[in-house]
Amino acid sequence: MRVASVVSAFILLALCLVVLIRAGYILTIWQPVSRKLVWVVVAYCGLGVIANAITPSFWERVIWLPVLIICFTSSLVVAKSQ
Repeated sequence: MRVASVVSAFILLALCLVVLIRAGYILTIWQPVSRKLVWVVVAYCGLGVIANAITPSFWERVIWLPVLIICFTSSLVVAKSQ
């Protein structure tokens, strides 16, 4: 389980980097590539919203659903900008 957690952390870090690049905060030379990759982030967050909305776990819905809604909304705003 620790390996899965580390892999998941690196995936989330990569997704954050894509959004930051697309927003123009870092590594602006990579913006043309981020134009398509940011939609992967939007899809990932959208699927996370759906998964956490239908989970039987009360605490996942209470804690992670709002977090993923914010992630989805903010990544969508960044994806549609510029």
